[in-house]
Amino acid sequence: MHWLVIAAVAVQGGMREAGDAQRREIPEASRRPRAADWPVMCIAFSRDGKRVLSGSADSTLKLWNAETGKELATWKGHTNTVTSVAFSPDGKRAVSGSGDETVRLWNVEEGSTWKTLGKHWGWVYAVAFSPDGKRVLSATADVFLWDVETGERVAKWSSHTSWVYAVAFSPDGKRALSGGHDHRIKLWDIEGGKELATWDGHKHSVKSVAWSPDGKYVLSGSHDQTIRLWDAGSGAIIATLPADDDVNCVAWSPDGKRVVTAGGGKSVRLWQVDGGKLIAEGKKQKDVYYAVAFHPDGKFVLSANHDGSIRVWDAETLEERACWGGH
Repeated sequence: MHWLVIAAVAVQGGMREAGDAQRREIPEASRRPRAADWPVMCIAFSRDGKRVLSGSADSTLKLWNAETGKELATWKGHTNTVTSVAFSPDGKRAVSGSGDETVRLWNVEEGSTWKTLGKHWGWVYAVAFSPDGKRVLSATADVFLWDVETGERVAKWSSHTSWVYAVAFSPDGKRALSGGHDHRIKLWDIEGGKELATWDGHKHSVKSVAWSPDGKYVLSGSHDQTIRLWDAGSGAIIATLPADDDVNCVAWSPDGKRVVTAGGGKSVRLWQVDGGKLIAEGKKQKDVYYAVAFHPDGKFVLSANHDGSIRVWDAETLEERACWGGH
C-alpha cells in the first residue's frame, strides 16, 4: 500500500452522475433540519446495513430505516449529550455513551435500556462493540473493557494523560486502539489486558481511529488538521494527509480501498488509499461534521452534522442524495 504525503490535492474527474439503478439504492430525501434541531453527534450502521442509529446533544438516540430514511423510534434514557453509539454484531443490542457519565446497553427491538455498565467519572466520549459481541469498550479519561452479559468491568487502562475521544476493536477482536487529547494513540491487548504500544505523531487531540477491514492498517484523524495512516503491526506512520481544518471523524470503505473524512472543514472528503488521491469532496455546509460512516455494502456514506441533520452522500462522487433531519 502506498499513500503519498501531499501538500495539496484536487478532486479527480469532477462529480459524476449515478445511474438510475444506483439512485434507487440510495435513501430518498426526508425533510431538511429545523433551526431548533440539536446537533447529531454520532451515527452507526447495523452490520446488515438495514438500520442506522444516531445520538444527539438532545440526550436521545434515534433508530432509522437505512434504505428509506424513515425514523423508526426515539430512545430516551440519557440525561446529557449522546456522544457515541454502536450496534452489536447481531444487531439485537446497541451501546451508547453520554455526557451523563453512563454507558447504556439497549434492546434494539424494544428500544429500552437493557443494562447500564458501571460508573464512569466524567463524560463518556467513545464506545465500541467487540466483533463477537461479548465485550464493550468505553472511554472517559480512562479506557474500560466490559463483559456484556455480566455487566462486569474486565479491565481499566489509565495510561492516557487526558480525555480519550476514540476507541476501536481490531477486526479479529484481539487488540484495541484508543486516541486521546494527549495526542497519542495506544494499542491494547484484549486478553492480556495490557498496553502493547504508544504511537506518537499527532500534534493535537486524536478524535477518531479506525482499523482497515483486513486489520493491517489504522487511520486516525486529529485536531492537528491531519489524517494519518499507520502500520498496525509496527505502529509506523505510512503517510500523512493534510486537511484544511480539524478532523473529527474517519471511516474505511468496506473494501478498504477508500476512506472518508470530515470535521471542522465543513465538507466530507473521499480519499483513495493507494496514492492518497482526493477522489471527491461534498458540498460545503455551514456547520461542522461529528461523524461519518460507510454503508456495509459501500452503497453510500452518512454524516452526522451540527445542524441536526444526517446527510446521505453518493459513495463515489459525494453528491448529496438525501438529508434526514429531526433530533
